[in-house]
Amino acid sequence: MRIDTVYFDMDGVLVDFVGGCEKLFGKKHDGDFHFYSSWGITQDEFWETICNCENFWADLEPYDWMDEILDLPSLDVEVKIASHPCRDPDCWGQKARWVDEHFGRAWEMLHLCGDKSRLADEHSLLIDDNQTIIDKWRAAGGHAILFPQPWNFNAPCAKHRVAYVTEALKEIGARA
Repeated sequence: MRIDTVYFDMDGVLVDFVGGCEKLFGKKHDGDFHFYSSWGITQDEFWETICNCENFWADLEPYDWMDEILDLPSLDVEVKIASHPCRDPDCWGQKARWVDEHFGRAWEMLHLCGDKSRLADEHSLLIDDNQTIIDKWRAAGGHAILFPQPWNFNAPCAKHRVAYVTEALKEIGARA
């Protein structure tokens, strides 16, 4: 099988969205995907607070493993970033600024889309932390790896994320 393009999700794979939320709200993540409910706030209150925080998206920190995970695909594949922006109109520009700051080429790397599965084909691979997005990507004909995080089915592998992705790439047949 030939993989031409590897798409990495931003928030939860490359970027520490949860850490940014912990900082903004002054609370700790409990491991649940919808952690805001354990903080005693609604989903609308959660997103409204984020949308009202100037530069929330642009100021998020990369995960410690970002460089290592981006170096996994062979040099024969195109590396892209696919992200689903939130309802905040400033989110789009801030995510582009973040990619420019860290890679210097948002215009050629970043795909902001409400439905990532539109990018899927038989020669593409998505690495994402959201099972629903992974399922839609596969249904659209693409290959996918569920990135281990405490809030998904691969939580037991979260301590060895990079090794897990390396092995998954080998199983798919992509060169890593």
